[in-house]
Amino acid sequence: MSAALGDAAWMTGMERNSDLVIMSCYALIGYDALNAYGSPAYYAQQMFSVHHGDLVLPVSPQGVPTREWQPPAGRGAPGAPPPATPVPQQVPTLFFDATRDSRRGAIYLKLVNRAGTPQPVRVETAA
Repeated sequence: MSAALGDAAWMTGMERNSDLVIMSCYALIGYDALNAYGSPAYYAQQMFSVHHGDLVLPVSPQGVPTREWQPPAGRGAPGAPPPATPVPQQVPTLFFDATRDSRRGAIYLKLVNRAGTPQPVRVETAA
């Protein structure tokens, strides 16, 4: 499930930047002796493929919760002094984007919560 949430977070970024991203694809189907089955990430991608518009809407996030993330230490070149310890960073726990289907008028808002707990969210739309 964590991988599916990670994929969904990645896909919100691809959708928000769809003017730059041409395509993305990788295998998400598993097999055993009798069955083929989709991974949780497959179903996340399937939801994105079905629920999207043709126009990316601007989103103005405010108060998005963050968590601290420690980047991994770099590896210095052989014989060079060790690199500086990376500084912890604040990264968002919610990923999101919004699109509109101009033909139907439907708005699709996708929110991905990568935190281990529920996050309160307030959504406002402009008229």
